[in-house]
Amino acid sequence: MILAIDPGKVKCGIAIVDGNCQVIDKKVIFRKKIREMVFKFIKKYVITKLVLGNGTTSSKLKKELIGLKLEIKVIDERNSTLEAEKLYWQENPPQGWRKLIPISLQKVPRAVDDYAAVVLALRFLEFN
Repeated sequence: MILAIDPGKVKCGIAIVDGNCQVIDKKVIFRKKIREMVFKFIKKYVITKLVLGNGTTSSKLKKELIGLKLEIKVIDERNSTLEAEKLYWQENPPQGWRKLIPISLQKVPRAVDDYAAVVLALRFLEFN
């Protein structure tokens, strides 16, 4: 299983994705809680790789996680938020009168950092 992190200054997305591209778990958490959540996921799942987006605070976060004895792969996270929004809308299509408004004109009603982490894991699996 892949543990993927979309790093940010205040919040991060974290996701567990298996080798068949199935999302097992995903969350948006505060940056200060990321190490704690990574440890919880490592205890709960058999993690083979940690995938980290190369954005905002990735180098600092990589240094913090280096002692986990997991192979850390840093990958390009360009446009991951746009892909995350598309993934969000696929899983949570508009309801009621919102169905009448094109998705391109709607704003996602919550943070999609967890979906961005899923996107990073799927990118990694696609090319490895």
